[in-house]
Amino acid sequence: TIVRLAADRWVGIEGAMAIYAFKDKGLDSLLYALQEKQEIGKISFFQFVSGSVNQFMDTKRFMWATLPGPGGFFYYSGSLFVVFIGLFILTLVSIGSEYIFFILTNNSLIAAWYGCWIANMVAQFGISPLQIWKTFLMIAIAIITISLIQRFILIRIIETNRAE
Repeated sequence: TIVRLAADRWVGIEGAMAIYAFKDKGLDSLLYALQEKQEIGKISFFQFVSGSVNQFMDTKRFMWATLPGPGGFFYYSGSLFVVFIGLFILTLVSIGSEYIFFILTNNSLIAAWYGCWIANMVAQFGISPLQIWKTFLMIAIAIITISLIQRFILIRIIETNRAE
């Protein structure tokens, strides 16, 4: 089954192939996709590019997400260099932020949860990427708050209990 999984399902390859075939690749397409926002009643740019059957579904009641994946998304530029730089930056942000949050909290559970979340966000990257950063900011604030609570409140409670 592992061999079939590797051959049958490579996350993001469909997006890369669809965008490879897209004729209007360039900086304008990348910037347009970067600024896109999810809205009910509107199909995404990638649904149009990929010819997804979901673009013909009921968009007034449902939001359909056909995902290009990060590699496909950065290939809107038409440049493999931009794909490399984009994936490199996503990797640095993912690994670096997980490490920073672990250092701040010294909590393996929070780091593992965050690692799962950021890996999922990277896998689903490509539909409204700017909106993902808002979620990232909220999670970062929550983890920093947890870190501050651990450092200043929980330490005092522990020290008080030891003194008694």
